[in-house]
Amino acid sequence: MSHPVFKKGKKEDSRNYGLVSLTLMEVMEQPILESISRYIKNKTIIRSSQHGFTKWKSCLTNSINLYDEVAGLIDERRAVDTVYQDFS
Repeated sequence: MSHPVFKKGKKEDSRNYGLVSLTLMEVMEQPILESISRYIKNKTIIRSSQHGFTKWKSCLTNSINLYDEVAGLIDERRAVDTVYQDFS
């Protein structure tokens, strides 16, 4: 949503107004995100093994972690089963 904001000059001249398109949500987005992220981290709602949308983790780090775990189990001569599910 855009709102006209007076910049300078005569207030009667429409050319002296600019549009500001920041909504309250756009302004508050980062503080809200930080607050929710801090709460989730402090309450350990998301386990450290979560990779999908966790900072510094990705599909690549997930694959590396899986490889390390499977390799360790194979070294111990234990059975390994893997199931992949694509929710997209």
